Amino acid sequence: MTGPFSVTLDTSILQSAPDGTADAPGFAFAQATNTGLYRNQDGNAVLTTQGQDVLVLDPEGLDFDLKDAPLLPSPLSLGQALSGVDVTPQMFDAENAIANHKPCDAAIERALAYLARTGGGILKFPRGFYYLDKSINITTSNIWLVGVGHGSTVLNFQASSNAMNGVRFTVNSEGQTQYRGGCLDMALVCKGTAQASDAGTFGLCTDATDDLLFRCLTISGFANGVGIMNTANTVRVQDIDVSDVANDAFYVNSPTSQYLVGCTGYQNFTPTGAGFHIQRTGGFMMTDCVSGGYISGCLIDPPEGATVQDGQILNCNFDDSQSVNINVDTTHGGYAINLDFTNARTGWSGKYGVAINGANTTGVKFLGGSASRCLQHGVLIEGGNNIEFHGFHSRGNGAENPGLYDGFALTGGESIVIVGGMAGPYAPRNSSETYGLSQQYGLVASSTFTGALRVVGTNLQGNLAGPVLLDAPQADISFTQCIGYTPAH
Repeated sequence: MTGPFSVTLDTSILQSAPDGTADAPGFAFAQATNTGLYRNQDGNAVLTTQGQDVLVLDPEGLDFDLKDAPLLPSPLSLGQALSGVDVTPQMFDAENAIANHKPCDAAIERALAYLARTGGGILKFPRGFYYLDKSINITTSNIWLVGVGHGSTVLNFQASSNAMNGVRFTVNSEGQTQYRGGCLDMALVCKGTAQASDAGTFGLCTDATDDLLFRCLTISGFANGVGIMNTANTVRVQDIDVSDVANDAFYVNSPTSQYLVGCTGYQNFTPTGAGFHIQRTGGFMMTDCVSGGYISGCLIDPPEGATVQDGQILNCNFDDSQSVNINVDTTHGGYAINLDFTNARTGWSGKYGVAINGANTTGVKFLGGSASRCLQHGVLIEGGNNIEFHGFHSRGNGAENPGLYDGFALTGGESIVIVGGMAGPYAPRNSSETYGLSQQYGLVASSTFTGALRVVGTNLQGNLAGPVLLDAPQADISFTQCIGYTPAH
């Protein structure tokens, strides 16, 4: 590729060539710390890559030839290189803090300021540890933080208080909402002062930015993991692992269009918060997500004035919670409407596999899935209406206290339908698994249940005290073609 081309440049805006004193190149892109567009001693602009000059631009507009084009970094084009869409913190690290394992907040702030001036772009973090004393606040549209893998790029936040944010996408100084951007392929770790469970801070969060992508991250040590709040919309959260935070792994309290795919939340020490805590949203999806070791696996408890609606929760595993694996509760005054759990696995909880409560809970469906080996009831329904279970198994519950707890326990609610599935032992007697003959009854309707219940084609065999106990004279209950139970007429 050769010229001639004619250009006119104001080289006064450029930094001098790197000699240890310049803060950063005037224009720069990733590949090496001495890569970028500089002003040389003759006053010309010099494009340097890998320590070699490949282009000299005369500010007077003289003709020039472009030589050695193969030296330009691939896959960036020359136009991309000159626009500065791809930079690294090292390019702005005049203090050499990164190489010396010192706090590099200043370098990252300079890099973000540069991207803000050029219309946004990618801040690439090469392999290594980056120590920070402050949070990273993104207040500009189209900013992307990109590492090279959550085992290779580690942002280590050194907390001096018990309430520290890691990376935060938020409004600018004029309060304007920003659009587009994301954080990918790195680990966000909080060290130093232990974080408070009620701090309300996050490893990664947004409270106003729309159209974001958070992907392939590891987050640990913060008060909370990922937060989507206030007016943030259309946020895609993919393949993120949160562990050992002081409260919730994932928290959602924003209007609509949230997508969580392949996310995991594990608490390896003292149980805290919820793996997935949803207090407000609509039109959201959760797919292939896992939680373990929290107080609640999936907690949906909208406060007064808030609604959680139109949720599709598919192939998720909410396991080993201290209290309830799936807890839908509108007793705080909010609304939970149209929530579909498909193939949800809930098991080994300290109390219940599934708990549903609140007069404002409506249209909750379980399609397939199971509640197994929980220490108390498999499913507890205390309130709500239009609750359905299709092909759902409640097996081997009351695991540590046989004969005290049931597969389905109904103390409240309206219009409940159970179709197919089973409520009985965890496994056949000849199985290599623990037999789990521990449930008192397959289904119990207590005296406080006054709603309508329809049970069709459900297997209720194999419980210690019997298939069913009905103590609800005010309720409208019928069983049709069930296995192991025929109601008296």
